[in-house]
Amino acid sequence: MSNMNRNEKIKRLMPLAMLLIAFLSLVAAIIVLVSAASADASYKKVLLRISAVLFFVLVGLALYYFYLTRESDPNFFLFDQTTRKNVPVDQLTFGIVNERMDFYLSLISDSDEELWQGGVLAKNDGSFGREDVYRPLVAYKMLYDLTDRDDDVQWRLLEFAEVTTIRLLTRALKQGGDADMAQAIVELYRGEGEEGENLRDFLKGNQKYLRGRMLRYVKQHLDYFY
Repeated sequence: MSNMNRNEKIKRLMPLAMLLIAFLSLVAAIIVLVSAASADASYKKVLLRISAVLFFVLVGLALYYFYLTRESDPNFFLFDQTTRKNVPVDQLTFGIVNERMDFYLSLISDSDEELWQGGVLAKNDGSFGREDVYRPLVAYKMLYDLTDRDDDVQWRLLEFAEVTTIRLLTRALKQGGDADMAQAIVELYRGEGEEGENLRDFLKGNQKYLRGRMLRYVKQHLDYFY
């Protein structure tokens, strides 16, 4: 493991370590207070109470450090370049998620054509972050962009996509917990949908759904984007 990866791992674990320290200090403070109540000498009670106070101070410091690290540690979707801080989660919108995913796709792919050739979704080189958390988002983004741009050039990317690409796409959707959408896409791709229904109409009719899924997925996995 490189020094950079080791430092990133330590940085990621520090907030959890602070929470653990706060919890253990709180338990220790309670135990010390209980012991102070049953101490048989006045000086022991004083010392134990002072120790309890110090443990409570440690609890406060650990929680404060946890707050500072979570506030300043850049989150891919929450970090505001102007304020240099993470915005509150309730201020996160689909527009922000979509804009950040535009930037992310530019890092892992040179063009829409490359995305739909399947090679990008097949990557296993760490491009998709911890536990491949970005992979479902990339799949949703690919589908959403088709409906957002809504031109024949874009739709042909889907129309002429290889079976392998569709398989990788739907596998990514399933990873994100969306087995129903994945199954619908497979059936329509094979021409097994209801009479008169096609994949283009299905995706355009579910544009709002795709927007909601992307935003909800990011909020559910925020800790993975630090």
